Amino acid sequence: MPRAARIKSTDSIYHIMVRSNDGLLLFRENKDKDAFLNLVKGYQEQFGFKVYA
Repeated sequence: MPRAARIKSTDSIYHIMVRSNDGLLLFRENKDKDAFLNLVKGYQEQFGFKVYA
């Protein structure tokens, strides 16, 4: 039986993780990590969410 869809709320805190498969490095170089963080920052500005850590 599938799980019920999550109810989205504008005043809730969501825990989001980014992990790789089989313990492989997620970012091979610092520039890869910087590019990812720049994407997150762009979406943060676009959608107005807060990043706590």
